Amino acid sequence: MADEQGALGLSTLGHQFAAGLLHHADALAALCAPTVNSYKRLASSISMSGTTWSPVWKAMGENNRTCVVRTVAGRIEWRLPDPSCNIYAALAGVLAAGLHGIDAQLPAAPPCAEDLYERKASGAVMPAALPRDLQSALHALAADSTFVQLVGSAFIEQFLLCKQAEWDAYAGHVSDWEMQRYALG
Repeated sequence: MADEQGALGLSTLGHQFAAGLLHHADALAALCAPTVNSYKRLASSISMSGTTWSPVWKAMGENNRTCVVRTVAGRIEWRLPDPSCNIYAALAGVLAAGLHGIDAQLPAAPPCAEDLYERKASGAVMPAALPRDLQSALHALAADSTFVQLVGSAFIEQFLLCKQAEWDAYAGHVSDWEMQRYALG
């Protein structure tokens, strides 16, 4: 059932669910984009075609691919997960965040109709961005005590241990690019 205002074709519960996703988006990033390479996709850079629709910003808009929450025909599209995620962990997190939005009656996010990449290029004030790397997402997950409790602290504790070890291994690796740029260049 759509709101009386018809905002994005969502019901009040739909808006609250989406508000929960946005509220916990930083923590969800760790579950939905769980690898170092996941954040190469989540970058606000110039693509070869000159445009990109990477969902970098915590915003919601109707048929707006530049927002992490996109609505189309009265349904919510959560654009953060990538193929490397554990679908069960990501779905548990998404459901926990959305249901928290409903339980807490979080207010609806203002609809975003702009292409956020064009907005950024113009120098306008931007919505908050998602974490830029796995380490930042892991810190956000650890800091979101409500989300940790909703998903399960034992699971999150083990997830954080595994992923922190992965990040530490990555951070200690010297890549060919680093060798070329700093040692041989």
